[in-house]
Amino acid sequence: MLKVLYSCITEQHDIRLVVLAGLVCIFGCFTAINLFVRAREAVGQRRFALVSAAAGVFGAGVWTTHFIAELAFKPGLPIAYDTDLTALSLGTAILVAWFGMLATLRYQRPILGGCILGAAVGAMHYIGMAAMRVPADIHWDIAYVIASLTVGIAVAGAAAWGAWLGPAWRYRLLATGLLVAAICGLHFIGMAAIELIPNPLVAMPDNVVAPELLAVLVATATIGIVMLGMSVSIVEEQRGRRAKHEADELRRSQEHLRRVLRISGIGSVERDLRTGCVEWSTEACRIFGVDPNEVQHTREYFYSFVHPDDRAKVMTVADKSHQGVASPPLEYRIIRPDGEVRVVYRENDLPLDETGQPLRRFSVFKDVTEAHVAQARERELERQLVHSQKLEALGTLAGGVAHDLNNTLVPIMALSKLALDELPEENPLRGDIETIIRASERARDLVKQILAFSRKQDLVRQEVDPAQVTRDALQMLRASVPATIQIVDQIVETPRVFGDAGELHQVVVNLVTNAAQAIGGSVGTITVRLWETAQRQSSPHDEAGPAVCLSITDTGCGMDEATVERIFEPFFTTKGVGDGTGLGLSMVHGIVTRHGGRITIHSRPGAGSKFTLWLPAIAQPQTNEHLEPAEAA
Repeated sequence: MLKVLYSCITEQHDIRLVVLAGLVCIFGCFTAINLFVRAREAVGQRRFALVSAAAGVFGAGVWTTHFIAELAFKPGLPIAYDTDLTALSLGTAILVAWFGMLATLRYQRPILGGCILGAAVGAMHYIGMAAMRVPADIHWDIAYVIASLTVGIAVAGAAAWGAWLGPAWRYRLLATGLLVAAICGLHFIGMAAIELIPNPLVAMPDNVVAPELLAVLVATATIGIVMLGMSVSIVEEQRGRRAKHEADELRRSQEHLRRVLRISGIGSVERDLRTGCVEWSTEACRIFGVDPNEVQHTREYFYSFVHPDDRAKVMTVADKSHQGVASPPLEYRIIRPDGEVRVVYRENDLPLDETGQPLRRFSVFKDVTEAHVAQARERELERQLVHSQKLEALGTLAGGVAHDLNNTLVPIMALSKLALDELPEENPLRGDIETIIRASERARDLVKQILAFSRKQDLVRQEVDPAQVTRDALQMLRASVPATIQIVDQIVETPRVFGDAGELHQVVVNLVTNAAQAIGGSVGTITVRLWETAQRQSSPHDEAGPAVCLSITDTGCGMDEATVERIFEPFFTTKGVGDGTGLGLSMVHGIVTRHGGRITIHSRPGAGSKFTLWLPAIAQPQTNEHLEPAEAA
């Protein structure tokens, strides 16, 4: 077959026109492949226009290639071409190629579409051969005809598969080469199938196109293909650059928006009110603590994160969206998959269609947990400030009263003792005067406690070992605490603190004594624990650093919230008359505050109480420092 093809091309064709036909075929196929690749990436009307342009370029290119090769055919007989069949061959090539390209794009079957392109080439070739008019009898070799159609259809299918691999240039060049091979192979194998036997009795019809006129038509078609290919390529190149620029701008805008949303901590969740489908933004996934690749786009999945106590409220507000009513801003709690509870702030927007019906609900979220914590901390600081101011005012008042009362007690005690010394032993008034002296001494002791609470004397503080101070205080207390109460100490060595050992000793004594009184005559336990923490757990205004923690826990009667709120107030006591002054815990609070520490209480009625205090530890060795007098606290 190859020998026959070579003989057919070299002996019956003008090689120059054969080369020209090949160049036209290459240009037409390359242009058609480029347009088809762009059509694959386009949508809508633009895809339809590009497919139509690709089919037109391909069909015209195949037709032009065929008839240039026909002009190159020199059988030694005059040749003309039927006008109607020549036009039909062009229309058939374009229409069948158009169907083949559409089938490839619609059904995602490139090999099928390529075979249809091969069929278009075959139909155009044999309709064009049928249009040939020559004074001779025409005989066909069926084997060559079948071979030509097989080569054209199979190789065209491979060409479409190559174009379907991707838009890269290597795939475009591969598809172009295969398509050119399909067209040229089909044509020249088909030309080898024909045999012309001269017959002068065969008359030439009138409706024919002379070779000269056909050459003009072919030249016109060639110019049209070149101009169409260049125009479409230029337009598509400009469109591609503009689309790339717009895509880059859109990508930059999206990245900028994502960066802004990430920095501001704002996420979005969009729900289609018709389908119920929910779309999550990346920042919304971060707020809710879910993986964007694992998120489920359903309403039920979203509500599974809402705190059970807030779920009914959120769903009630959300149901109004179907009525076109946008809900007001709302705060509620969510529970992340790891169990962490967060507070989110949400605002909604409802885009409406032309009839006023809501299409989607667009919700934006912001995690406001830290803001709520800061507000709670601020309220706590305000409460502590008010409490400190109250204690200071009470301390000032108590100091003044105690000073005047002390001056009043001096003559009472002195004169009572003088009177008692002068009375005989048998005098009945001695009992009354002794009662006066005992009451005066009790009042004197009370005045001393009040003065100690309200004093503003200068102190010298130095390095103190908290573990040693605590052990010494417990050793003294074990002798006075009832045998029914067990003192459990969990004391470890800690860094030293900077303060007054005597005052810290008094803190431990007062707290343990109060714990023992809370247990009373019942069997109970007092647990004293001392340890070091890595971070100082104090107010936000204090610097972070190492701290020493002391906790005293009892199994006593406990306290309600109202009692805990007032426990550090001077003269406030829950004990009976004559059993306490209400100054012990006030002094503890003042000492801890003067040492730069903090004290907290956790207590419930019937569940005992726990006092925990934090004192700043010494990070570097320090020398003795003069401590300015602190305000009463």
